[in-house]
Order: sequence, then structure tokens, then C-alpha cells
Amino acid sequence: MLLNKKILIVDDEQMNRLVAATILKKYGAIVLEAVNGLEAIKRLAACGADLVLMDIQMPVMDGMEAVRIIRQGGANKLLPIIALTANVINGDIEKYLEVGMNGYLSKPFKEKDLLTILSFWINKNKTVVLKGKPTFFSVPEQPYDLTGLKMVSNGNDAFIKKMVKMFVALTMPQVIEMEEKYLQGNYIAMGQIAHKIMPSVDHLGIISLKGPIREIEKKGRLEMNDAAIPLLLETIKATISEVTGLLKKEFPC
Repeated sequence: MLLNKKILIVDDEQMNRLVAATILKKYGAIVLEAVNGLEAIKRLAACGADLVLMDIQMPVMDGMEAVRIIRQGGANKLLPIIALTANVINGDIEKYLEVGMNGYLSKPFKEKDLLTILSFWINKNKTVVLKGKPTFFSVPEQPYDLTGLKMVSNGNDAFIKKMVKMFVALTMPQVIEMEEKYLQGNYIAMGQIAHKIMPSVDHLGIISLKGPIREIEKKGRLEMNDAAIPLLLETIKATISEVTGLLKKEFPC
């Protein structure tokens, strides 16, 4: 998954860079480092990268300003950039998305969370394929977790299969309809569909989508239209597509 992938870590704290670099190198990544946004821009111009982990608060040039400048370059418009931040308050995620970041990771982060978000953006949502599994990984990471369904049903396979079948049949059409409502400018309907999708996401344990779907629901309720919505919709659509494909393999008809 990370073998020979070039990842730029941008953080003014040496210990933070060391932790991230140690994890990344364990899986074969080529690690570049920068201590502020200005240095990051120079490193990208000189060396390029497959993904950037960008701290928000840094001296000289912060992460937000750095991303604004990076996105102006044609070669870096599609470069995955993940925000690293110790404090996330209401409205922060929206600001990160609007400026051009693809997601965020709270500090301090767990190794499995870092690997999951990297696998999403580097491998275009394919499941994690690890080079030498760390001790706490018994199976590859999956974007869903059926533990909740198993607990609710006391392990009833028929119930679980029925829930999975309903998710596969209904959720992607709902996502497509939600996208269509956005394109039509019907933001209230868009938010209402997001509200309908949320229980399915909860039941299937798709943790990564809880934030994006709540954001869509909120923006729809407030009839907001901003630059974050297309990225949120694309994230939801890509993840639902991945989950659907994996569930069909795990539960073939």
C-alpha cells in the first residue's frame, strides 16, 4: 500500500514528524519532511509527492495558506492533502475542505487511523494491503464493521444478510439522488436524503462517513451551497461504492 510511495510530512514539531515517519517507513514509504508551509511548497516543487500530511498551525507559513498556494499549481491540484490538527472545533473541517484539503486526522493519531486514511487517498479506496502487518492487525482494515449488527441479532446470520442486502440495494441509489438534488439546487432535499442514509451508515459501522454525511445534512437544512459539498459528496459516493463491492464479495447471492 505504501511501498515506494512518496509522502511529505509538514509539521514544526520534531516529535510529531518522527512518529509519523516511523510508521510510514515501516510500510516502505519514502518520507520527506518540512517544518512549515513555505518549506513544504519548495519540497513539492523540487521532489513532488504522492500525498501530503499537513499540520495546520506552523510558523512562517501555516497549513491553510500553504494549501491555497499548492492548489494554484496545475501539477498539484489533485494531490491528496490531509490536515493534521490537535484541535477540531465547529466549522474547522469545512474550512479545511474549502481551502483544498481532502480530509483531516486528529493528533495524536493511532497507527491504524493513519494507515486507513492513507489507503483511501493513495489507493483510491482499495482495502489496505500492508507490507508486514503490525502486531495489532489481524486482518486488513475494512471500511465497515458488522459488529453492531452481530450484537443486535445475537449472531443471526439471516438477519445480517438481510440488512446487508438492503444496504447494497438501497444506499447507492440514495447517494446518487442526493447528488442530483445538489446539482438541481434543492439543498433541503439533499439534506433530507443524507438524514435517511445515516442509519444505514451507523448499522454498517462505516465510521469514516459519519462526519461527511452529517455535514451534508447540516448544509441542506441551512440551505447552504459552498465549495465543500462536491468533495463531501464524492467522498460519500466513493466509500459507499467500495463498501458495496466488498459486501457483495463477503455475502454473495
